[in-house]
Amino acid sequence: MLVLQFPLWWNGPPAILKGWLDRVLTDGFAYDDSLDPQLDIPRRYGDGGLTRRRALVVVTVGEDARALGPRGLSGDLDALLFPLTHGALWYTGIETLDLHVVHDADGLDADAVRHETQRLTDRIARIDAEPSRPYRRLRDGDYPADLRALHPDLAPGRTDLGIHRIHEDSPTG
Repeated sequence: MLVLQFPLWWNGPPAILKGWLDRVLTDGFAYDDSLDPQLDIPRRYGDGGLTRRRALVVVTVGEDARALGPRGLSGDLDALLFPLTHGALWYTGIETLDLHVVHDADGLDADAVRHETQRLTDRIARIDAEPSRPYRRLRDGDYPADLRALHPDLAPGRTDLGIHRIHEDSPTG
């Protein structure tokens, strides 16, 4: 289990974490640009060099859940961190769990810190049973051969980032 813990910094991970990802998630280790001989597609998005691994992203933020929600002033936190959860981790095959968010972290008193510590401890105790985010895998055919966009028959009319997740109402989910 890879655990990435960081404060939200200008609506994303801090630059030092991005630099670490750049140095660690390298071609030939975390992903492979060579083509899968059976499918003639690169090993990416669910099929990279780090498959069968999972990640928990723990992020502290200075805003409340409303401000970082789907209609929030600062944008949806899942969308803000999509470049990390999907674009870096899932790209290399690492399955991500739902985000663990500590809201209003800059103003927590001692009781709130104890509460958040217990909340994370409880989650970690159950983490083996927790499902990963159901992102679509490149090799499953949801993206046509040109690898540029989701097949037009899947999530028609939608352009949000949620289209890259397998949903119960989709033909592949």
